[in-house]
Amino acid sequence: MSMIRSYQNAAIAVGAAEAWNLETDKTWRTELRNLEAKNKGVSYFGIQIKNGSNEPIRVSVDGSSLAELIIAKKQSEAMIVENIRGIVVSNAGVAEIAANSIVITVTSGASRVSGAAGLGDIYVTEDFGGEVYEDQITAGADAAFALAATSTKIRDAIIYVSGHDALMGDAANQRFPLAVGSSLGLSWVDLSTFYVKNATAGNNTTITIMGVLA
Repeated sequence: MSMIRSYQNAAIAVGAAEAWNLETDKTWRTELRNLEAKNKGVSYFGIQIKNGSNEPIRVSVDGSSLAELIIAKKQSEAMIVENIRGIVVSNAGVAEIAANSIVITVTSGASRVSGAAGLGDIYVTEDFGGEVYEDQITAGADAAFALAATSTKIRDAIIYVSGHDALMGDAANQRFPLAVGSSLGLSWVDLSTFYVKNATAGNNTTITIMGVLA
């Protein structure tokens, strides 16, 4: 993934009957307005809120389809919003939430949220997204080989098999069959963790990859 810019504030204290708005923080207000002006009409914003306290918090987001959210103690939530200036955090419990227990990260160019509720991560892409990735590998032996020698994160890729049939999988097991002339689409993977080997000993397969770097 490619992050355009991220802002984080880890010193938010919310009393039992108080609310905290990003607009009340002068640094946030200036930076977020500049970010919104740059980002207007281009892409959405990713918001990740981590509640490190022992009290649940209530989050209202003005301008998004998710109007209100309760985040349990020691949990986090990630969401995609259009407007980041209307975020309001308040205490959903009975005790005061101490400073440094709530962390809010804002990232521009958000594309999607991944993970179960409370455990989400924000995926982001730059405008017009990423460089083209292209490679072709022919097996030199029957041992499994990685599709990349070093970490190579791909947002979207097509893997095409030619020459001879292949088996694909991770470093430990290659069980997924792909015949000559077939292809496989992948999204949001690291090619260095993806392994291929000849389906038949001595018949060296060739793998062609075309994708977009994350």
